[in-house]
Amino acid sequence: MQKPKTIWLYLCYPFADYPERRRRQAAIIANHLIYGRQDVAVFVPHLAFMYLDEGINEPLPLRLRRDAIEMISARKGELVICGDSAADSMKVEIEYADKHGMPMTSLPGLVLESWGIFEIEDTEEEVQK
Repeated sequence: MQKPKTIWLYLCYPFADYPERRRRQAAIIANHLIYGRQDVAVFVPHLAFMYLDEGINEPLPLRLRRDAIEMISARKGELVICGDSAADSMKVEIEYADKHGMPMTSLPGLVLESWGIFEIEDTEEEVQK
């Protein structure tokens, strides 16, 4: 039996406004995308940023996102745009993916809402900011 081809996805979702909340939301979205599937791999930049010492506006995260888009594009993957509007950082990812001919698909806000994404609250640390 032939192993199914891996479907590569890059999750394009806001981050900078509420990093901790967005990280949790992005993880839930990724779980929904792979639920019950062994042939789907999702790159979630929000989770990769957890391991970086640099701030989210430094060049390294941008390089990381661009490198990931190039890698996933080379594997015939797709950019998954989440929500009904794009934050500035998402626009950079969308433009870069378009430049590389990467197919794009979207998850409208209604789908995300049905998954309970918007019910996730800020942590106490974020509320204090």
